[in-house]
Amino acid sequence: HNDQSNGLNGNMKDYQSFASQLSIASSTSTAADRFGFLGTEGDSDNLKVDVNLLRRREQKWFKMLSSPETWNMYFTKQYKKVQSRCRKGIPPSIRPKAWLYLSSAIALQKDKKGQLQYERLCKKKGEAKWLEDIRKDLDRNFPTHELFGGEFGHIGKNELFNVLKAYSVYNPAVGYCQAQAPIAALLLMNMPAEDAFWCLQTISDQILKGYYAEGMVAIQADGSALFSLLKIVSPAVHAHMSEQEIEPMLFMQEWFLCAYSRTLPW
Repeated sequence: HNDQSNGLNGNMKDYQSFASQLSIASSTSTAADRFGFLGTEGDSDNLKVDVNLLRRREQKWFKMLSSPETWNMYFTKQYKKVQSRCRKGIPPSIRPKAWLYLSSAIALQKDKKGQLQYERLCKKKGEAKWLEDIRKDLDRNFPTHELFGGEFGHIGKNELFNVLKAYSVYNPAVGYCQAQAPIAALLLMNMPAEDAFWCLQTISDQILKGYYAEGMVAIQADGSALFSLLKIVSPAVHAHMSEQEIEPMLFMQEWFLCAYSRTLPW
C-alpha cells in the first residue's frame, strides 16, 4: 500500500526512521512474535489473521483517512460507522494515523507546529524529580518487547524517556505519573516518537483528563461509576464486594490509569 500510504503520512522520514529502528531490533530476535514480544507473551491468544479481511478493512480506513475533510465528514456524519470499524479492529498498518485522528492529536500537532515543538521540549532541561522517576521506570515497561528489551532495547527506552520528559515539560502541573509510561510505550510500538508524544498529551489532558492530577479525583469518580454498573450487571459480585468492603480503587486503578495497556490480551 505504498502509494496510498504516502498520502496519509505527513512526515515519511519519521516513519522510515521508526521502521528502521524496529528492523534493527527485530534482526537480533527471531523469536519475537507478531506483536514484537520476545517469546509468546503477546501472541498467547493464537489468533489467526484473515489476510483478505485485513486488506478490506485497510481499504476502508484508507478511504476515511484520505484527507482531513473526508475524515471530518465521516466523524461527524457517519460516526456509527467509524465506531463500528474501530470495534472490529483497526489494522496494524493504519494505527499510526488512525490513532492520531481518533484522539484529535493531529489537530493539536498541526496547530502547535508539532515537530519543532516536540524537539524544543526534548531539548529543555526538565524538572529533576520527574526525570529521576522516569529513568527508574524505563526498565519496568514491557522489558520482553523487542523495542524495549534485548540487545537494542536502548533505542526504545531512549524514545520512551524523551516522550515522557517532553510531556513533563509541556504540562508541569502534572509532570509525570508512573501510569503514563506503559501508555507511551504502547504508542511507541505503533508510531514515531513525535506522534506518540502528541497522542500521550491528548490522552493525558483530554481523554483521561484529571487522572494524573494530584488527588486523582477523576479516576475516583469513574471508579464509583464502575461500581454502580457492577451492581446492575452482576448484583451478586457487587453485594459480595460491598460486604467485604472492597473499594473500586483497590482493583481498577491499573485498568483505568494505564488505559488497559497492561491488562488486555495483545
